[in-house]
Amino acid sequence: MAGSETRMLLLGAVAMFEPVNGYQIRRELVSWQVDKWARVNPGSIYNGLATLTKQGHLRRHDLADGGREVAVYEATVKGRAELLQLMVRALEEVDPYNRLAFHAAFGMAPLLDKAQVVHSLEVRLRGLAEALSAFPSPGRSHRSTGLPTPSAR
Repeated sequence: MAGSETRMLLLGAVAMFEPVNGYQIRRELVSWQVDKWARVNPGSIYNGLATLTKQGHLRRHDLADGGREVAVYEATVKGRAELLQLMVRALEEVDPYNRLAFHAAFGMAPLLDKAQVVHSLEVRLRGLAEALSAFPSPGRSHRSTGLPTPSAR
């Protein structure tokens, strides 16, 4: 999975559960099985949280928890703006060869305003129609490949 999708997943998970510590984020993302469908290694989650904190997208607070310090994360205004941008792009852009970003964003759609989700899905629908129009018509494609037309089956 590309870096922007990992960023979106991390920012979204923090936004959903904040304030939240790294272990809770890791546990939540593992329960979503991101290691299988998104190819996000559970070990890279902590590095991603640190990077997002350095970039100002997350705010880290160290809290005492039973004699040990625990890092707790919250999304910043900058982080929420980045999450919005990443999710809107993932919902709207059509990539017939990689749908992971769309699936991740759609799963976190409750984080967005309903009007934004509807608008983004309408944009995606137009993009899908454009992508489909670029394919050859079924009649031409079947004749050229020697496959029977759907009506001949």
